[in-house]
Amino acid sequence: MGSFSKCLLLWVVIPTVTCILVSMVMISIFPANPKSKLSLIDEVWQEEAWWGPGEPKAEPDAVQAVKITIKDSALDDLKTRLDQTRLHSTLEGVGFEYGFNAIYMKEVIKYWRHTYNWKKQETVLNKYMHYKTSIEGIKIHFIHIKPPELKGKSRRRAVMFVHGWPGSIYEFYKIIPLLNNNASQSVDFDIICPSIPGYGFSDIP
Repeated sequence: MGSFSKCLLLWVVIPTVTCILVSMVMISIFPANPKSKLSLIDEVWQEEAWWGPGEPKAEPDAVQAVKITIKDSALDDLKTRLDQTRLHSTLEGVGFEYGFNAIYMKEVIKYWRHTYNWKKQETVLNKYMHYKTSIEGIKIHFIHIKPPELKGKSRRRAVMFVHGWPGSIYEFYKIIPLLNNNASQSVDFDIICPSIPGYGFSDIP
């Protein structure tokens, strides 16, 4: 098969056939009546609208201010676990071809055990106000940065930054000051950065 034929197969024929098959499956699942489609979608949404433990229940609308503080006992436990790490032996002349290199892992453990300062990082994280609220059964953590005095500015806009995975809200700590500390800009921003479910200090669904 020539290169042109391969490109035609990969970029035209296979996607087209895939779209046709997906369309056939969707037609078989959803009835022809548009109203019925909406009803079915609504039923599915209602079934999946609760991600917390147990049965769905009424949730408070309250937003609770929190401070990032990890207990010393938890940090001591982590240090104990690091001290008790059991490493496999590494083959000579091998890097990461067969998994994580145990020699390098020793350096990683040493850094986390003796160099990394979590309390210092807590101070950095608490530079901004942290909050939690309940959404569909799980606690969602976020930071909310309100702009300073409007200083005669007529516009105020809300913006939300959502990190990827793996990731965290810390990705935005260097961006936030650029948005609200510029006296020459005509717009101030209300900034919200949530920790997606299962990350940071948000609950796991």
